[in-house]
Amino acid sequence: MAKRFIGIDIDTTHVRVAILEAERGTTTLSAVAGRSYAGAAELLPAIRELLGAPPAIGDRLATALPAGSAFVRWLQFPFAEPRKLAAALPLELDSQLPVSLDAFLVDSLPPQAAGELFRVPAVAVRRSAVAELTAAFDEDGLPLHIVDLAPFAYLAGLAADFRDGLLIHLGASATTLTLVRAGEPRDLRLLPGPPPELVPLQRAIAPLRSTAGEDLPLLLIGPGATSELLAGLRQAGAILAPAPTGSDGQPLAAEFLPALAIARRAARERDRLFNFRRGPFALKSEWMALKRRLVAAAILLAVAVGAAGATAWLNYADRAGRAAALNRQLLEIFHQTFPGEPVVVEVPLQMASKLKGVEQRLAVIGTTGSQSPLAVLREVSRLTPTDIRVDISDFNFSADGLRLEGTSDDFAAVTRLAGELGTSPLFSKVQVADSKASLAGNQIEFRLAISLGNEQERP
Repeated sequence: MAKRFIGIDIDTTHVRVAILEAERGTTTLSAVAGRSYAGAAELLPAIRELLGAPPAIGDRLATALPAGSAFVRWLQFPFAEPRKLAAALPLELDSQLPVSLDAFLVDSLPPQAAGELFRVPAVAVRRSAVAELTAAFDEDGLPLHIVDLAPFAYLAGLAADFRDGLLIHLGASATTLTLVRAGEPRDLRLLPGPPPELVPLQRAIAPLRSTAGEDLPLLLIGPGATSELLAGLRQAGAILAPAPTGSDGQPLAAEFLPALAIARRAARERDRLFNFRRGPFALKSEWMALKRRLVAAAILLAVAVGAAGATAWLNYADRAGRAAALNRQLLEIFHQTFPGEPVVVEVPLQMASKLKGVEQRLAVIGTTGSQSPLAVLREVSRLTPTDIRVDISDFNFSADGLRLEGTSDDFAAVTRLAGELGTSPLFSKVQVADSKASLAGNQIEFRLAISLGNEQERP
């Protein structure tokens, strides 16, 4: 099954989606779509409508905060080591901003060599902007994996097509102009308000063109990049870079290029790029947490086995020193992977025990098998009639069967629900164990007892 990278471009009144499918090393654009929405309450339903099918495990959803939600600075340091940059970045950024960093998330892109110094693109993003965006997705249950920042997300996705020039994003509420050199951002201008007309845009381009020292090509993206504006720039002598193409080989409409760029940015999973879906705003998912712990545990176990083999050919003194160092490292990684867990036996043994426990917890979630909890829940959801109201308050799954408790509008709806569930090959018997009117008398409380089985076991 192809893995999907989904770019979501959100402005004040419209949302646009681009979907890339990756399979066997090939990534293709499978769909682009957009629609308007009115207010925050309609945003997530609009996104789900554009996606069509719900995201599958492995799909990656990404979006970008507007440029106006952050401060951007290019800092210079005499070093490029990640640890030193991480320590110095907040101090240097705090000294250059007119606000305290307490209400901001700080991050940076990899340093760019500039003579004897290193130039670092650094940003401070408002925590409130990240919180509002991620909370909307979390409340809806739509897994948002990446929260980048415009226009850096656009540049990350378009770097293969646009290496040098001015990247101009004309959004509904702001315009950004980014000077790009060798695929890296070198300067940035933000123009609040609706997209400018030809003459104001030319005036905004002039300082960046002067900084570049040459007449660079322009790539215009976003809903404000109208055909009239592009024609005016051509008539004025501007060099316009070709737009990326769609699945039909034709240039993609400018309004969908930000969504395409964000989807491409999501596909760059191994690159060091901005992602503010971290810390207190990390994606809350038990499955993802268990998966991370399982991978970390497997890596730790591999390190332990490799360390044991490596020490076999060292002399005694060297073996003792290396073993002590590795033990300290194992302890550190163990405590990072399982915070607060005391070490009661040797770390590799305890790590193996923890790994087995994680695997057992993973089996309880039931990601495989036709009678796993997830498969049974999916079957109940599939067979529940959409034209009756059913509120499930208790989903009790065990090896003996399934107990469903909930409410509905009338006894006929309960009988119909039991009948529909009885058609499933996963259930050998579906029985209405109890049904009665609620104390208020406005709904029916029911309990279904469902025995698990297969088609061969059904009478």
